[in-house]
Amino acid sequence: MHNLQSLDKSVFTQGFMKRQYSYYIILAIINMSGLILSVGIFFITDSILILILGLAFLTFFRVQIGFLGHDLAHDQVFKNRKYNRFFGYLSGTLIMGVSHGFWRSTHNAHHDHTNQGDNDPDFPFLRDAEFFKSFPGGVFILRNIHLLFFPSFMLGYYMYIVQSLQFIFTKITAVKIYELFLLIVNFIAYASLFIVTMGVTQGIIFLLLHFVFIGIYMGISFAPNHLGMEEIQEDETYERYFQIITSRNLYPGFLVNYIFGGLNYQIEHHLYQTMPRKNYPEVAKIVKQYCTENNIPYRETTFLGSYKEIYASLKEFSKS
Repeated sequence: MHNLQSLDKSVFTQGFMKRQYSYYIILAIINMSGLILSVGIFFITDSILILILGLAFLTFFRVQIGFLGHDLAHDQVFKNRKYNRFFGYLSGTLIMGVSHGFWRSTHNAHHDHTNQGDNDPDFPFLRDAEFFKSFPGGVFILRNIHLLFFPSFMLGYYMYIVQSLQFIFTKITAVKIYELFLLIVNFIAYASLFIVTMGVTQGIIFLLLHFVFIGIYMGISFAPNHLGMEEIQEDETYERYFQIITSRNLYPGFLVNYIFGGLNYQIEHHLYQTMPRKNYPEVAKIVKQYCTENNIPYRETTFLGSYKEIYASLKEFSKS
């Protein structure tokens, strides 16, 4: 068993847990500017090709702001949790359109029990073959899960919308009513953007396509993190070093770090949830060295390499 005390000491004493306000201000300005410019495209052209390109940019910057909401949910940005919650609701619920409260609830459970059966709310059905055998057509899905999983990304954002509403309407509170208001404003704003600039029919088509684009981007970003990695038994006491062996990093680079919102440093993120993502590259060097010295597997691969591993894992699961 590894208690990670020496690793923590190295990370904490070098100040890697300190807030990075300048970094997040610049990141917020870039992403908000990109979002505004993307919206502007719909008011200046009727070209379908340019509008689809604008939709892609709108999707990109909207998810980027969602990544900021993710950081705020982990208290990476501000020392004061009230500020993290306030801006989390704005970025996550209002702009991204996913309940920030729902995200914090399920995502924290995922962090506490990564790849531990039903204790991990992320993709639990991919660890339970019996689930697919319990409903009509489920066996077909199971046998072809390695082929169907990736196209299912297109439905990912729709799923988050449904789950957000389920969360809000379960034990309604004042905060949840506030979130519902933000979600309604979000939907009206984006629906109005497309309908006003393109008409009802084309506008609705673009709105639905936008949701598909968001689901694909989110799915592409999240899937490499843990799928195909070590599985932990449900009845096993969850040790902190399990965060290392259940997580997978993608080889870093300026664009990779930005496109994936720092999630390509999944190991470091899971070890130090409140650490500002700006510090991941330096901390990764320390974690790698620690893992080498203590014979702990540290998985890092390319984007395509991660998907090859996921495909192989799902294909094996399909035989269950």
